[in-house]
Amino acid sequence: MGAFTNYILIFLLTLLGTYIFNTEELENPKFQYAVSHVHDSSCNRKVALGDFGQFPVVFLSSFPGSGNTWARQVLEDTTGFYTGSVYYEMEMTRNGLKGEMEHTRSGRTIAVKNHGQKEYESAEGIIMVLRNPYDATLADYKRQMSGSHTGNLEKKDFENEIWRKFIDQHMHRWFGSAVWFPMFAEKAKIPMLIIYYEDMKENLVKEMRKVVDWYREHFKIPLDDAEHRLDCLLKQEVKFHRKKTDLGDIWPADKIPGLDKGIREMQAFYEHHQLPEMPDSYLKDPEKSKKLPSEHLQMTVVTSHAIKKVDETVKKRELFMKNGQQYVFTTADQFRVKAD
Repeated sequence: MGAFTNYILIFLLTLLGTYIFNTEELENPKFQYAVSHVHDSSCNRKVALGDFGQFPVVFLSSFPGSGNTWARQVLEDTTGFYTGSVYYEMEMTRNGLKGEMEHTRSGRTIAVKNHGQKEYESAEGIIMVLRNPYDATLADYKRQMSGSHTGNLEKKDFENEIWRKFIDQHMHRWFGSAVWFPMFAEKAKIPMLIIYYEDMKENLVKEMRKVVDWYREHFKIPLDDAEHRLDCLLKQEVKFHRKKTDLGDIWPADKIPGLDKGIREMQAFYEHHQLPEMPDSYLKDPEKSKKLPSEHLQMTVVTSHAIKKVDETVKKRELFMKNGQQYVFTTADQFRVKAD
């Protein structure tokens, strides 16, 4: 009965996680507004919605806990246009993300938040934010267990079977998403940009410049004032004040070898498909986990079902586009076909 109860609790926590606002404080727009003030009037935040059909459907995809909300805000600051979401959460709108309630295919938002494969039949491009799976899983566990995007936990909160089951479930999902999105982009023949969360923290302007160049190259979107906006981004006095609790060693020793092996498989997959290199810093114990050759494509951490879903979604997208359904939402009951 105890094991069944734990399973149900994990399931309910996962559902709850879909609706909780943010992963951690650095992703909170309120927090960003408070600390990102720039003493330059030309850098005052100016963000707007585009016209209907102005932008392609570009999904800003990530695993929960990977900084998607923070990425949305800096993407808006860089481009001058709001981002949307497939989740339509009013809380996001109240916190400054004014494109949250726009229809996914309105063409009015520069990108659309998506943690899964929802509405991927309309995808025209993908920006994926990838974060160390250990850190992303821990961030999401804190969020779901504390019920707050700024909440912290104590070591005792990890000394139970719930944490162990959470690791199994969420790391499995992380591996699946790390493969699913690149495979979908390749098979659907749509452009994709992978950005590492850690690189954003290290040099945000450099990573946002990659985004600007990507939009210009693949969609011919000029973003004429991007250089000035990037300069403003550089001037931001961003300071992170979140208190961190020293939790000690919370990762079960028996889990790490299998998880690190999975990361090695991801590294081989990324190298084989000529994707941005996945860093060794993602491993807990790199010395004990041997690097795999790029031709090693046998993945034990990603199921054939996940791969099958890629093919199914690609076919669904082909039918969607063939039937002329690449429309944009203009009012509550009317659609307008996008012009070529």
